[in-house]
Amino acid sequence: MRRNLLSLLCLIALAGTTACTTMRTVPAGDEAAIAGHVEPGDRIRLTTRSGVQDTYRVIRLENEALVVEPRRGRRSAAEERIAYGDIATIEVERLDKWRTGALVIGVVGTVAIVGALSNVTPGFPAPPQ
Repeated sequence: MRRNLLSLLCLIALAGTTACTTMRTVPAGDEAAIAGHVEPGDRIRLTTRSGVQDTYRVIRLENEALVVEPRRGRRSAAEERIAYGDIATIEVERLDKWRTGALVIGVVGTVAIVGALSNVTPGFPAPPQ
């Protein structure tokens, strides 16, 4: 019973908080348009004008191209240059404050509920004094 209750509470607390990040669409175009939203180290999902979509880590922004590292295991190249004119859409992974807050509240709430129930539910041992 105790394990079932604990499992249920954990599932409820974590159900809506699958991740603390979200993908944000940024305007595609030249370096100036992208530079205000993308920085080296960012994880991005990029779609080219030819329809190819992939995920990358940004290495640097150059005058004519975005220099990226493909996701591990995808390609043999250590880095790729993607011309700004070839980018149809670009999304940047960002921290989502609401999801992160929900996760923290869910975990703290679950711990508090389980702690309270363990002190008053019959059959549970009393905490050491």
